Amino acid sequence: MMEFLKEYPDHIQKAFSLAPKIKLKKDVNKIVVGGMGGSAISGDILRNYLEDEIKIPVFVVRNYKMPNFVDKKTLVFMISYSGNTEESLYMMRDARRRGSQIVLLTSGGKFARKKFPIIKVPRDLLPRVALPYLFFPILRVLQDNGFVKNKERDVKEVSSVLKGFNFEMARQIAKKFFRRTPVLYGPEKYRCSLYRWETQLNENSKKFAHFNCFTEMNHNEIVSDFNDNKDIFAVIIKDEKIHKRVNIHMRVAKKILEKEIEVREIKVKGNGLLSRLFYIIYLGDCVSYYLSLFRAVDPAETNNIKIIKSALKRGK
Repeated sequence: MMEFLKEYPDHIQKAFSLAPKIKLKKDVNKIVVGGMGGSAISGDILRNYLEDEIKIPVFVVRNYKMPNFVDKKTLVFMISYSGNTEESLYMMRDARRRGSQIVLLTSGGKFARKKFPIIKVPRDLLPRVALPYLFFPILRVLQDNGFVKNKERDVKEVSSVLKGFNFEMARQIAKKFFRRTPVLYGPEKYRCSLYRWETQLNENSKKFAHFNCFTEMNHNEIVSDFNDNKDIFAVIIKDEKIHKRVNIHMRVAKKILEKEIEVREIKVKGNGLLSRLFYIIYLGDCVSYYLSLFRAVDPAETNNIKIIKSALKRGK
């Protein structure tokens, strides 16, 4: 895994040029990204990244069926790295029944046998590790069809920012999480990155984690007294480019939290939003890997998920 992480900037460039020429219909009034786990996170990133640019809404669906608003004017990106994810196969069939325009991303499996436009990604990776190949081709397809402006400069900046990454910082944060409960806070704009931290800590490190976003958390979670949770170590994502009122929320909340728990603030890097989002995502991926080493667990092991899939096959 660490070998892939060190090559991450190069994988981003490769992934962006991976998508074949796919011509989309223009009468689209919404975009849906369907998938589960490490595949669906691409939709969360797309939504956070494009919400101030794109004129049509982006939805992420993790389910067995599509919402009722999905119809012939919906562009559906169905993502399943394996191509065999049960929920994703159900969603794809439902979208087809509704007449939606469907594009598939997969490395193979049952998805690869469907007669839809398809983006084939490299095989033999953990789905959650393959994130560059499950996100950047979508961005390229949207760019090529005029749904978003040219993204080549933004993508190059992501690679550039990550090439100067401080791995020692990631190791030190992982050390703080060892034998403690990780809690992650940041602006709503970083919801996708914070959720990615949580799930990577779950899967790679086998560690329970929690996240919340400003300013919503200042209307509920901030009143928690933490008397039963003194083992928490919190990371707060700081971005000076967000709304100045949000920064006030965060500054005051940090002072309140520090009276109860240990807090570390992490400042984002990068000029464009895409590089800032992926800087935090990449940091979280590296932290989860180092924490797996500290906890002596195998990042690739997912025995509990296998138990659930086995029960589904048996139908009970």
